[in-house]
Amino acid sequence: MSLSGKATPLSWPSGWQRTAPGDRKRAKFYRTVEGGRFGDGRTWNKKADTTVADSVQRLYAELARMGVPNWSVILSTDNPLNKNGLPVGDREPNDPGAAVFWRDSDGQECVLAIDVYTRLADNIAALAATLEYMRGIERHGGATVMRRTFVGLKALPAVTLPSMTASTAAEIVAAYADNIDADMVLSAPAPAKDAVRAARAGSHPDAAGGGRESWDAVQAATRVLSSYHGVSL
Repeated sequence: MSLSGKATPLSWPSGWQRTAPGDRKRAKFYRTVEGGRFGDGRTWNKKADTTVADSVQRLYAELARMGVPNWSVILSTDNPLNKNGLPVGDREPNDPGAAVFWRDSDGQECVLAIDVYTRLADNIAALAATLEYMRGIERHGGATVMRRTFVGLKALPAVTLPSMTASTAAEIVAAYADNIDADMVLSAPAPAKDAVRAARAGSHPDAAGGGRESWDAVQAATRVLSSYHGVSL
């Protein structure tokens, strides 16, 4: 049985609240890299920002420790996929959120999604860190708590919504972007990106005339337009 999430674009789980871009923060997930060598040949290490590849490896390792095979996992982001079916790490998407879908030992679909950080690599690392913490609960005798926690991760049935056409999506974006009309949004990826950037600013909950409903509408329209233009907007 297939999972409800798609690898790209980002499949944000139904009913999960999004973090507004202005509320996202810088994370402190690091990796250790070689910093140089002493005169006697010994090396010294330093900390560097985690990469998408490192974070993905950590996430899949945590799922494997839970008995979840790699082939049964879907990691969903807004980045395109490499030849291994995993998100590329050579770009930062406009939406850095990440969601991971898998099935537990009972065959139930589970999902975990995080978008509180400004970088995709950090949100994927946070997924791994969360799973590691949850496994720690079980190791320390909290199996019942662990089971109750996973109940909250069961994927909710998707809410059936009317499909949004590209024209409607363009009109929504244009409504929150000054001096941009819907035809311009549909004309090419470059003006569409500019329009989406302006619409996000105009619909932000902290902006005058913006709000959560407006923001969610622009986000939904952006996904439709990303598919229409074949790029992440």
